Amino acid sequence: MIEQFLDTYRRFKPRKYGWSGNFESWEAAKNKSEGYDEEKILAHVIQSSLKVKNGESAWERDGFNHDQVYYSWPLLSHLMLIAAKNNGNLSLIDFGGSLGTSYFQNRKFLQKLSKVTWSIIEQAHFVKAGNEKIAYESLDFFETIDLAFQKHKNYDTILINCVLPYLENPYEILNHIISFGFNTIILEDTYYNNDAEDRICVQSVDPVFYGSTTSYPCRFLNYEKVKGTFLNNYEVLQEYDTGVVLYLDNKTVKYKSLILTLKEE
Repeated sequence: MIEQFLDTYRRFKPRKYGWSGNFESWEAAKNKSEGYDEEKILAHVIQSSLKVKNGESAWERDGFNHDQVYYSWPLLSHLMLIAAKNNGNLSLIDFGGSLGTSYFQNRKFLQKLSKVTWSIIEQAHFVKAGNEKIAYESLDFFETIDLAFQKHKNYDTILINCVLPYLENPYEILNHIISFGFNTIILEDTYYNNDAEDRICVQSVDPVFYGSTTSYPCRFLNYEKVKGTFLNNYEVLQEYDTGVVLYLDNKTVKYKSLILTLKEE
């Protein structure tokens, strides 16, 4: 009974931060956003990430340090499966991976593998900071997938961890990703629209994460439409709810993961 009351309260209490609106275009949502101080946010993420790299914190996500690692066991098990099929090697593109959130989340296990190449694709200012302050051993940073391939020549897997909602042209980028022929594509822990169409909103972020108030456009994509983008080239290996939820229009929106493998010719 108490849990039911708390769930109802969480759904209908006034929210200062979160997701709102239903905009006709990305530009319209952008015009309603406050924007953010890139330098201040980057400095906050650098500080948090360095604490993890140097062993002063267990894990970082969205610029917030945690005293323990919260694992995505399905993701980790699939990474280990991929490595097992490749003689203990894992060669992965982490698209939109910040300064190594998922890498450091799984570092304890990745270090047991024979070889790891973990390349993060990010915005230019993150790439510069990442290569100067965070990169080491198997972890490096690039502005595009093409540049990463120029250095390492071959990747087996691409990880896209809750990035699609924040891309202005997500389907164009997905088609570009498909063109590389990755053996495995992992869309991890991403929220989707409950309705049949995509929906553009504004997300307002609690300053506890980045040290300042931010808001920016985002898109609730239709899950079946996203999945259908891959099905000519890929087959679904696994799909599941991650257990994480958010609330949009006082309705629960579930985060989902989708793992796809390249079809055999």
